[in-house]
Amino acid sequence: MKTNDTLPQNRIRLGIALSELVGSGPRAIVTVGADGALSLAHDGSPPAIMRTRIDELTRYLLSLAGATTSFADRTEHIIQGGMYMRRLLIPRGELMIGKIHRVGCMNVVARGEITVLTEHGCRRVAEGEMAFSPPGTQKVGLAHEDTLFVNVFRTDLTDLEEIEREIASEVHEDGGSTEYARGHQALIEG
Repeated sequence: MKTNDTLPQNRIRLGIALSELVGSGPRAIVTVGADGALSLAHDGSPPAIMRTRIDELTRYLLSLAGATTSFADRTEHIIQGGMYMRRLLIPRGELMIGKIHRVGCMNVVARGEITVLTEHGCRRVAEGEMAFSPPGTQKVGLAHEDTLFVNVFRTDLTDLEEIEREIASEVHEDGGSTEYARGHQALIEG
């Protein structure tokens, strides 16, 4: 099933260098409408293929002038009682790709509205909604409004850099197990 969510104005303008990933081709996960609006789409391709597309999109976005991997100025961290919570402000119109989670976490949209795409599907999520992301999750997000996105992780660590190494990765480590696939289905249908 193909899912599209569109945003009328965007802060990021994508070129046509990856016309199969960005555009209107059969592999597109980010489409650009005639009015310049971005959309996220999952065409039902198998998870391994979607992982590859997300990886290619990540490389492409990082190659753009002005691309950033630091969001420290709009991220708040709280470490307390065996829990780590981070709140990230995602401005309206921003397209963002998160790191791959090594451990499961709870996600809360505290404010705003965002479309979230993973290798298993695409879903528009509104203020007040919550979902669980199992290990191996990597999310692509497109904010339709200024969005406050919260992740909550269980950890015994107290150093932020150590926590980041514990919870996030640049590469998939799960091998695509059935348990992993079931967990992702819950995230998308949830």
